[in-house]
Amino acid sequence: MKKFKQILVILINLIYLCTFAYSAFKNYGWSTRATGMGGVFNAISDDSSSIFYNPAGTSKLENPDVGIMYAKPYAGLENVSLGLMSLSYAHPLKNIGTLGLGITDYGNNLYKENMIMIEYSRKIYDKNKIKANNLSAGLNLKQLSHKYKWDADTIKRAEEYGDPVILAGSSKSTFTGDIGFLYNINSVSFGLSALNINQPDVGLYIEDKVPVELRLGSLFRFKNNTITGLDVSYRNQEWGETAEKLNIYIGGERWFSKNKFALRIGTNKQDASFGSSLNQKMGKLLLRLDYAFVWSLTIGDNFGTHRLSISLVSIPAPKKTSEIKKLQQTQQKDTNIITKKEEKLQPENIKLKFKKEEKVNINNASTHELMSIGFTQTQANAIIMQRMKKPFNHIDELLSRVKEIPAKKFLELKEKISVKYKL
Repeated sequence: MKKFKQILVILINLIYLCTFAYSAFKNYGWSTRATGMGGVFNAISDDSSSIFYNPAGTSKLENPDVGIMYAKPYAGLENVSLGLMSLSYAHPLKNIGTLGLGITDYGNNLYKENMIMIEYSRKIYDKNKIKANNLSAGLNLKQLSHKYKWDADTIKRAEEYGDPVILAGSSKSTFTGDIGFLYNINSVSFGLSALNINQPDVGLYIEDKVPVELRLGSLFRFKNNTITGLDVSYRNQEWGETAEKLNIYIGGERWFSKNKFALRIGTNKQDASFGSSLNQKMGKLLLRLDYAFVWSLTIGDNFGTHRLSISLVSIPAPKKTSEIKKLQQTQQKDTNIITKKEEKLQPENIKLKFKKEEKVNINNASTHELMSIGFTQTQANAIIMQRMKKPFNHIDELLSRVKEIPAKKFLELKEKISVKYKL
């Protein structure tokens, strides 16, 4: 009887191990906002939590964004105490792209899953430098690790009976990557991502590969601050029928009161959910509180899952309308033309047809020639007007006949002028 109990303990742990292996490193809903829309986010991706869904999404960001999420799944489920937490940060780099960091933690006192990821994204096509028509790409490099916490009694029994699984160790770490693309055109967006692209092996004793997950999403934006989305995912796991590998996510979001408050609703094959958000400005930062409630359609005897997240975003500088930008560009163009014309009229830029050592004859010099030695355009024109009435007989006549020339200017230039008529 005693041996039977010992064997039973080992079998229970093996079953527990297999149960978690079945769902290892799935997306448990790392974004409260996405969870409130039933898991739709592949094409919406526009905050730091995009790292967990579509790494191309952070390319939309213009300012740093950080968020933290916490949840206790399946509240009220007897003898189950799970915890779920994620941290995400994205930092746009001017003309280079966006760098991001993501950390997740999932499990209880018997089992833990963790992910650490570094992300990079950027726009690879941007027609006319506008948001209405662009293509972005993103990459994640991830470390996956999980750990089983065997108690001393279980380890003792495993050693006694030579159990290969438990004796193989209690933890495993490996590396994998994600890739994503995001295309925006006017009021429609499309997202495509592939997660765990190299199918890393996380098995302790036997091979246990994390399945590749392909996800395709679409988004439509309405003019009244409303968006609706549809995602389809396929998880290439070795078990289950095709229907079990597919999931469809449908959801939407509506913002009210000048984007201060939002409501969300969504569903998929496993859950139904709703959520809300509240935005509050704090100096140069925007604080966003997100809440979501998830009701499982497949697991009974629980009170659902409450999720809460806090995000901080740098408030961008007010954007100018396209009309103002166009006007400014036109004004700048006109200013550049005027500046170039003025530069051509500057004395140092005027090319002369006479030698520098020769004096300028004020009775036949052109406007450009007079300006080249230091007269202003107004003074040069006044000299020409006076000589048309009567030629100058002496340079001193400039003081008496041309009122635009002060005595100081005359003294500066008297050595450069003459009245000798030159044929």
